[in-house]
Amino acid sequence: MRLFGNRRDKRNDSHGSDRLRPISVNDADCVEVRRLLTDFEQAVGHDAPVRRAANAIAKAGGYTSMVDLVTTGGDVHRPWRWLSAVARYAADSGDPVLVGRIWLFVSFWSDAVAPLLGPADWMDIGLDRAPDEVQAEVAGYALISLAALDVNTKLVASSTGDVDVRTLLAASADRIRSLKAKGLAIDTGIVERAERY
Repeated sequence: MRLFGNRRDKRNDSHGSDRLRPISVNDADCVEVRRLLTDFEQAVGHDAPVRRAANAIAKAGGYTSMVDLVTTGGDVHRPWRWLSAVARYAADSGDPVLVGRIWLFVSFWSDAVAPLLGPADWMDIGLDRAPDEVQAEVAGYALISLAALDVNTKLVASSTGDVDVRTLLAASADRIRSLKAKGLAIDTGIVERAERY
């Protein structure tokens, strides 16, 4: 008798295959992400509101609960993959501001928040550190898209300070360089662009 039920055959697991399926997004996803990021940006500096805002982002990206992930074999990184898909859509649609805001969230959460979270926090909120691949994708979209804006353009104003294009370009270039140094395969054109900053 197994303590935790029968082991499923992953080859026949339709939920497990969802992890490999591309995420389709559209204009409605961009509208939703703008709203969610505004809520998050306004909450920064206040623990409970930040947790609520981050949980709303995770849920919009497909997170339901840890129990659901375990029982269905769901994709633990789906919220991050969703944000990456929205960033790509925004980049392709000529919305560099949204791309920059998504990059700011991905990098801020991964660098400043996720290292402070324990397992219970992650299960409650639904977001841990963004996978390196997602960070590279979103940083790359930001590196290309933000180049269309004046470097002094402020993208985010929050209670903890303003963030301008110059800062996000430097951060995205730095992330590309550091992930490349870790051995992550990144498009040569993106790496060359990152070397200019």
